[in-house]
Amino acid sequence: MKKTVLVFLGFLFVVSLSFAQTQIIINEFSQGSDGSKEWVELVVTANSTDIRGVYLADDDSGFSTKDFQLKTDLAAFQSVSRGAIIVIYNSTDRDGTLPADDTDFSDNLIIIPSNNTTYLEVTGWASLSNTGEDFGIFRSDGLGIHGISYGIGTPTNDFDAGWGQVDLGGAVGANKSAYFTKGTPVEAGSGLNWSTQVSTNATPGELN
Repeated sequence: MKKTVLVFLGFLFVVSLSFAQTQIIINEFSQGSDGSKEWVELVVTANSTDIRGVYLADDDSGFSTKDFQLKTDLAAFQSVSRGAIIVIYNSTDRDGTLPADDTDFSDNLIIIPSNNTTYLEVTGWASLSNTGEDFGIFRSDGLGIHGISYGIGTPTNDFDAGWGQVDLGGAVGANKSAYFTKGTPVEAGSGLNWSTQVSTNATPGELN
């Protein structure tokens, strides 16, 4: 009887934890082929996910400044299907490896610049350092969803209530990209499940 109760309580804990998380992760990001041609790819990992207000921030401001934010009142973001892909790139320096812009989310894919006002409430971009960075995505209430640390970045506990903060170890420098190599969001917080490659081999707008 005691064992059954403990198993049941453990099940409740896992279920409650999953409900606390927003079902979206950083799936891939790139420094681009040169200059400041960075982009970030987000992937929704469960059906009926509300991604309104999700924003990206980095540790340059202690994660207090939103670099870009998905609109908080957009109906299309209220219940998004599993596998939906959102690629946002630095609008001032577009990477040539990116596909053409896609602004129709009816197919669960958008590829947009960081100054797009149809889908973004906060429009902006904070360049990712070549030597090291801590950045991640957050819910509109400030809860960290999924973080990335690399190079001289120092992992924080800001994402412990979400999928965690993956430590990639070495720098993801110029002409490099990094991507998640597994299939479940729980694994996205481990550096063992990420790989780095040249930016021209990246796959923005496609599942890894």
